[in-house]
Order: sequence, then structure tokens, then C-alpha cells
Amino acid sequence: MMHDIHFSIAEALSIVGLFQCVYILVYMGFRPGRFRYALVPMGYFLVLGAAFFMDAGKRNLENIWEYYSLIGLMLWFLSLHLGVLLILQLASGTFRNYRLSIAILVLPVLATLSAGVLAIAVEGCTTLSPKTCAGFRSWLILANLIAAGLGMLALWLKKDMLKGILALKYGRERYWLVLTLVINNICFLLLMLALFDNRIAQNDVRLVQTVLGLAFVYLVTTSIFRVFPRTIWQTGESGQGAVVLTAQELEVVERIKSLLRLEKVYQEAGFGRADLARELGVPETQVSHLVNIGFGKSLPQLLNEYRIDEAKQLLRDTNESISVIAVETGFQSIATFNRVFKETEGCAPTHFRKETVHES
Repeated sequence: MMHDIHFSIAEALSIVGLFQCVYILVYMGFRPGRFRYALVPMGYFLVLGAAFFMDAGKRNLENIWEYYSLIGLMLWFLSLHLGVLLILQLASGTFRNYRLSIAILVLPVLATLSAGVLAIAVEGCTTLSPKTCAGFRSWLILANLIAAGLGMLALWLKKDMLKGILALKYGRERYWLVLTLVINNICFLLLMLALFDNRIAQNDVRLVQTVLGLAFVYLVTTSIFRVFPRTIWQTGESGQGAVVLTAQELEVVERIKSLLRLEKVYQEAGFGRADLARELGVPETQVSHLVNIGFGKSLPQLLNEYRIDEAKQLLRDTNESISVIAVETGFQSIATFNRVFKETEGCAPTHFRKETVHES
């Protein structure tokens, strides 16, 4: 009967969070562009939505499946790791460090396996069933706390990337999304630490973690139409998505390509929007608009992409020093060159050179 249906505050909030995640996933699913750029954000909101669902149905479904609570807990921990990757993508627009991404996603798997081994070795459990091995849950929380902490360390290693976020397109919106997600992750880690130490009840944990998740989801839904089309659904070079360029604008885009490919204007250190606008004879604001639409990225990202491509060729085909290559490809310092190269290729220029020489 309808009058018998009732929800607690935590369950009601979880249902709201679930529907918000579904809305975001549907929105992303119908955006034009390259699907691979949306894997991280879609994976994050898929896992977060599943965590909301597990919390919403806990009271009625927990008794049906003994591992129900543990799976729900693991989904929340997995959202932390995907959240780290989402932060890095929001901060750069095109985070493609696949080695780091794989390492971060492997951490929760290793943590779960370690928890199982410790429960068997220390607790003397013969199975990992919550009914026969009560200590497995504690080991699971502890192991995943350590793994999540290591995942958050990646943000510290990439702190230089986060510093320039306000300078990017829709930088303020990106900044608040990143800041909220970082705070949420830290608060969740503290929450799990309190749960491990038996300082907080499980029902209170569910309520607080749901509120934390909702805070980020709400912020996403208020900015999704501005931030996510540029940050996630990058269309690539000449991909105009739903925006139609005029014939005159397409001509300017072709001139930009010519300046980059033939005249290699990116080799000039400090070359920026004002210089490109002067070369094209158009306003600076139009340059930003055409680069964003015509190439699917910001001008600094576009220039660095060409610089790194040329640097890779020089590293493979010449014996020039790293400092000389940095200057020849337009970087203002070797430190900037090393940072951008590592962010783009996932390794330092010296390592890239050694690997290519070894392969040849």
C-alpha cells in the first residue's frame, strides 16, 4: 500500500543523488564528441549513482545478500579514486597520463585483496563472509583508507597542474568543482577513519557521506552546461560539435593551422593570444572562440601540443640536449618543458628518449 512506503532522511537524499547522477549521465551520453574523453566522468557518476542506490535500498535489501553493505562501501571508496582522475581532467581538460590512471584504479583492487589476506591470516577466517568473519570489514576499511590516501597523493604530485586552473576556459567553474571534490574526498577519508575507530555510527556515516556526494552532484548540475561540454566532450581538431562556423570563420581556422604547421609560430617563446590575433588581423576574443570551437581546446593547450610533437621528433632523431630542445620548441624554461611533456606523455623527456632509442 502507498501509505506503507516511507523513507528515512538518508534514504530520501540517496534517491535524490541517484536521480541527479542519472540526469548527468544522460546529459553526457547525448553530447557530441569523442567518447574516450568522457570515460572518467561517466565512470565517476556511474559509480556514485550505484553507491547512492545501494544506500537507498540498504534497509530493504541488506538481508537478501550478505555482501550488500560491503559492496556499497567499496563503491564509495572507488568513487574517491575516480574522483582523483576527474579532478586531474577538470584541471587540465585533456589529462592523458594512462600509467598514473591505471595505477590509481589498481589501488582499490590491491586494497581489497590485502584486506582479504589479512582477515584470513590475522583473524583466522576460513571465508570472507560478514557473518563468519566480522573482522574483514575493519581490514577492508583500513586497507582502502591507505589506498585512497595514496590516490590523493597523486593530486600533490600534480599540484602544478592545479595552480593554473583559473587561467583555463571556465576556470572559475572548474576551480569550484575541483575544490568541492577535494574537500569531499578528504572529509570522506576522515569519516571512514572515524568509522574504523568506532567513533561514529554506521547510520550517521551514511547520512554524512550522502550529503557530501550530493553537494558535489548539485554543483555539477548547476555548471554542467558550461564546463562539461568543453572539459569532457572535446571534439578534437576541426570538430565543431553542435556549433556551426561561418565560411569566414572556417577560413581563419585554416589560417591558424597554416601558422602552426608551416610557419611554426609556436616555436616563439611566449607566443600567445595577442600575437596570434595580430598575425590573423582579428580580435583576441575571436581567436579564443575559434580555437575552442575549431580545435576543441584552449590556445595554450594547442600550442603545447605542437611543441611536444616537435620535441618528440627531436628527441628521437637528434642528439640535442633537453635544454636546447626546450628552447627550440618554444618553451620558456626547461622546467616548464619537463612538466608539460610529462603531463602529456606520462614520462620525462629523458625517459622518452631512452625508450625510443631502445626500441630502435
